[in-house]
Amino acid sequence: MTLAFSGCGSGDGEAVTELPVIGLAETRAIGAPSDLPRVVNLWATWCAPCRRELPEFDAFAAANGDVVEVIGINVGEDEASALGLVRELDLGFTQLLDVDATLSERFAVVLMPSTAFLRSDGSVAFVQAGALDREGLAELTVEHLGVDVDG
Repeated sequence: MTLAFSGCGSGDGEAVTELPVIGLAETRAIGAPSDLPRVVNLWATWCAPCRRELPEFDAFAAANGDVVEVIGINVGEDEASALGLVRELDLGFTQLLDVDATLSERFAVVLMPSTAFLRSDGSVAFVQAGALDREGLAELTVEHLGVDVDG
């Protein structure tokens, strides 16, 4: 799967890298045009705030999957470690693996967790540094993607 995304205010997509999918049969390009806007959560197993917020993202994805696609990306770890936490938390939303932290570098992530809000045209609307609960996630989705969601 080739990932492409555009920086804030930019319409130029840039191919980034191939990422293996964790526990999914199909792949989805991040940042490529889509029918739905996307919320992309970057996380790591060693990050306590990440562990706390992942179930919030899972509940948000289950409630709002018809209007926004939620994708989790483990940053800088191996598949076994990431998949272990995905299974432990029984996460049902799309999970990808960024072993070399390429995508987080492109998003200029300096704090884990971080969440990128991507418009349906693939451009980045906003990047939130730090943990979110379901209510905060809903507020930022409405504010930056203009999508009505359940909080």
